[in-house]
Amino acid sequence: MAIVPHAHAGVVIVGTRIIFDANDKDRTIQLNNQDDAPAMIQAWIDAGDADAKASEIRVPFVLTPPLARIEPRQGQSLRLLHTPQAMPELPTDRESVFYFNVLEIPPRREAAPDENLLQLAVRSRIKLFYRPVGLEGKPREAAANLRWSRGRDADGEYLEAHNPSRYHVSLATASVGGASVTEPGMIAPGSSLRMALDKAPGAGQAVQFDWIDDFGGHLSASAALAQ
Repeated sequence: MAIVPHAHAGVVIVGTRIIFDANDKDRTIQLNNQDDAPAMIQAWIDAGDADAKASEIRVPFVLTPPLARIEPRQGQSLRLLHTPQAMPELPTDRESVFYFNVLEIPPRREAAPDENLLQLAVRSRIKLFYRPVGLEGKPREAAANLRWSRGRDADGEYLEAHNPSRYHVSLATASVGGASVTEPGMIAPGSSLRMALDKAPGAGQAVQFDWIDDFGGHLSASAALAQ
């Protein structure tokens, strides 16, 4: 019987999200190789479809270099540039979201005669927010301004959050009346997100939730349900 170890990423991205302000000419993204072996990486940006082929994606960003070798215990800086001429201009009245991908390609190794060898390419993916100049409000205020309601549909109890702000709000947890949402998500500007609850909630009228700020920190907050 072959024993396959858990796959892990030797190359890690510094940070859990990227904020690209419209005034910035470029941004630097830092990658670190934590392994004792060199690593080859491929990096690209996608527009939300995680399964899209890198060669077919059209986004207003360019990464240099898109391919790189990172020596053991060393780092690699990637330069991210905004290229609006590559596609129609992004909205100026709200944030847009894209995704930064890094695929770590393991070095090829020949298996010994009595060894079963499985090599896996590990992919990391984080959010990239494009933030126009002069947006109304502040990012840290967006979570506090969420409007919450609860209800029931054919699939069971749910909690719904409406985001009236110009910024995305990413939720880590949310609960009401002793019931928790099963899949917290991201609420786009001007949009609502309905999230299933793991059980029927009690009579509580306050929503407790954790949201993720620009630095990847989890901040706790509470809000009253809409009447």
